[in-house]
Amino acid sequence: MFNPLLSERIVMSTQIKTILALVLCVVLCLPVYVAGAGDTDVISVPVNDYIKDFAGLASEMRDRMIERQTKIILYYACSSTIEENFFKNLFDNVFEHTGDPRGGDYLLNHYSGYNCSYGGFKRDGVCYYTLTFDMKYHTDAKQENTVDTEVEKIARKIKNSFTTDYEKIVAIYRFVTNNTEYDYTNLNDKNHALKYSAYAALINKTSVCQGYANLMYRLCLELGIDCRIISGIGNGGPHTWNIIRGHDGRYYLFDATWDASNIRNGLSHSYCFNGSDDFDGHFAYEKFLTDEFTAKYPIAKEHHKFEPSNHVFDDVWHIDAYATDAGSGEKSHHCTICGTRGEVFSVPYVHAENLYRNFELKSWSHDGIDFVSSNGLMGDIGNGDFSQTGKMTRSMFVTVLYRMAGSPEVSERSPFTDLDPAQSWYHDAVTWAFKNGIVTGTSATTFAPDAEVTREQIATFLYRYTVNYLKARISNIENDISSFPDESSVADYAREALNWANGIGLIKGQSSGSTSILAPRNNATREEVAVVIFRFCMSDN
Repeated sequence: MFNPLLSERIVMSTQIKTILALVLCVVLCLPVYVAGAGDTDVISVPVNDYIKDFAGLASEMRDRMIERQTKIILYYACSSTIEENFFKNLFDNVFEHTGDPRGGDYLLNHYSGYNCSYGGFKRDGVCYYTLTFDMKYHTDAKQENTVDTEVEKIARKIKNSFTTDYEKIVAIYRFVTNNTEYDYTNLNDKNHALKYSAYAALINKTSVCQGYANLMYRLCLELGIDCRIISGIGNGGPHTWNIIRGHDGRYYLFDATWDASNIRNGLSHSYCFNGSDDFDGHFAYEKFLTDEFTAKYPIAKEHHKFEPSNHVFDDVWHIDAYATDAGSGEKSHHCTICGTRGEVFSVPYVHAENLYRNFELKSWSHDGIDFVSSNGLMGDIGNGDFSQTGKMTRSMFVTVLYRMAGSPEVSERSPFTDLDPAQSWYHDAVTWAFKNGIVTGTSATTFAPDAEVTREQIATFLYRYTVNYLKARISNIENDISSFPDESSVADYAREALNWANGIGLIKGQSSGSTSILAPRNNATREEVAVVIFRFCMSDN
């Protein structure tokens, strides 16, 4: 029996495909990812579930793309067959600038192309289409979720700290230019699409110009400040920058990429709040020069003076330069938004024998203990005793890394149930380390804070701190720990990290008779840890 609420299931033979007016098609849209054309099975769904207006179709497509869905299937009903410009019009609607921080220019600049196949049937003068899209993006859903979380934190800080849009724009610009470096490493790597994303600029802290512009766009719109991404030619090559609505209703030109370079070279901001008369080296593509676009986004002609707003400094002492036997270090409070240093204070270099009681001066360890003591990374365990040969627990070691990171604010809670509430000194450190992928725990719910840290755990924590927190690139280490007679006892999770730590001289072999062993499961004393931290902080690798 025919059910008018259900679509007909069509199985097209080759002969029928050549006869039907409404045929199965494969549409290739630029940027193109070529896929082989084949039969598309039209999924049976109630005809009432088909999207019946073009705006609704674009809205659904936009929502799916924001979620970074790679396979999108949409059901669309219309009164006419799909024309040649259908998909261009669809994506023009999808990428329309509406003020949604995750849509508009942001979405346009985070997708790299698609394939679409479509098929369907016609009934009672209505064409019912099944549209199947295979999408390509610069980022995935997990990465965008991370961006969402971090952007919300930054936007909240700026909103709570500043009143006017001008102050907020300055804070956003400072944040982006102070915290993102240009990704020269992957500049010419066509397979490294992440460099174009806000994720690269915000999380990895290195991107190309498109990443800078995407992050500027995202932060501005999160704070209700209109912004567009402009592409064109800069210094003779493809380039991307922003226009941002100012206090006077006009739009000003910003190039965070070029100003980030200026700042790192000790120069002042030169490419922010610029007018069209003083934005040398930038030539926008034609679509940004049309009467329609310029009427909607009137660009100021003259530069608006960049007047830095007040910083919002944290309560944490950050070690900006380590104190060593060569001289004093530097410490300061940092702006919670852009990272700018406040007043700089000297960090004197001290000698451990003058700090601790019962201290035994040893040639191999005293430099390390002097270093961690001078820079506030380690201290006495009570009663003025450093306890050189005492045990170093997992919570103690993670706390050292936390201090090296500047003891950042922690608002989350860790999943570990074995952290002693009475030992609050390590709670933030362990939570921070878990959040940043430095520790994973001894199980899903336990950390074992009082267990002694082993040599292979030290290597692993330092390796993850370097890669996951510092976002540093690990140098290629030509090293093979298989030469050690006990290398088979290294845990699988620690093998790469221990090979790296041994290769750059952080953790060396231990003497065992006439041979040198790794001793990966051995515990480390506090003075041994001090030496490893000293080597790490002084290393160029």
